[in-house]
Amino acid sequence: MAYKADVYRIMIGTPSDINEEIEIIKERIYEWNNIHSYMQSIVLLPMHWANDTYPNIGDHPQKIINKQVTDKSDMLICVFGTRLGSPTSEFESGTLEEINEHLSKGKPVMIYFKNTIENLDSVDVEQFQKVRKFKTKIKTGALYRDYSFVAEFKDILYADLQKAVNDYFLVEIHNRTQNPLIKEEIEEIPKSNLLEYDIDRLIKWTGADNPTFYSAFNTGGSVFFGLGAKNQYEVKAGKEMAEWKEFFDKLIKLGFVEKEYKTDGNPTYELKKAAYDFVYSLNPKGRE
Repeated sequence: MAYKADVYRIMIGTPSDINEEIEIIKERIYEWNNIHSYMQSIVLLPMHWANDTYPNIGDHPQKIINKQVTDKSDMLICVFGTRLGSPTSEFESGTLEEINEHLSKGKPVMIYFKNTIENLDSVDVEQFQKVRKFKTKIKTGALYRDYSFVAEFKDILYADLQKAVNDYFLVEIHNRTQNPLIKEEIEEIPKSNLLEYDIDRLIKWTGADNPTFYSAFNTGGSVFFGLGAKNQYEVKAGKEMAEWKEFFDKLIKLGFVEKEYKTDGNPTYELKKAAYDFVYSLNPKGRE
């Protein structure tokens, strides 16, 4: 099913001794897209100089990388091991220049340090000392994470990625919807068509943690409506059932949900971005 989404580019910056983590970052980004992209109307696109640059001449290689990748990025994820990286014309390493480029434009930077050394014989002592010096230098002005093994990195990255998306990209989208031209379109929605309990249900639904529970379904002799994992309703009375049917019909007409049928014939209702925009418009300072 086609849908509109905002695309945010995530640059991966690592010195040459970090390899496995690059693939883990890509995998985690793709996994985030599979779970959240449709519901949040956001697509995360991983970028790395090895895959997203093309040969060019006339400038320092790092400057070319900056033009082709860094300048187009919306967020940077950096991982350091035992190397700081090769120097550029202005910085001690290309990764440090990428960090500076992002910070100077107000773009988020996530930094990780690998604490274990797998092969002591391959360690460049001078490079390792530079990493330690850099880590000490940013200690009072940055929040970074340490990890020991790639499996640990894989676990902490996903949670950090979700938090960063919430704090930067979702907030940016929300602020954009407060633009008078966009907000005017939102306010044109006929709120009078929604009763107080309709709006209350919609707020609970859009605030649900697990999108896999966005459904309404029959089980046994009762009807259960699920508006998120914590918002489950068992309906038996005919009047209450009619109210729920009217509730979904209203949301469909307003373009807030899409209705589909499972193989067992029971309907499911999936929230659309317009529903989130409407709830945001009710509480510009954020949902409670």
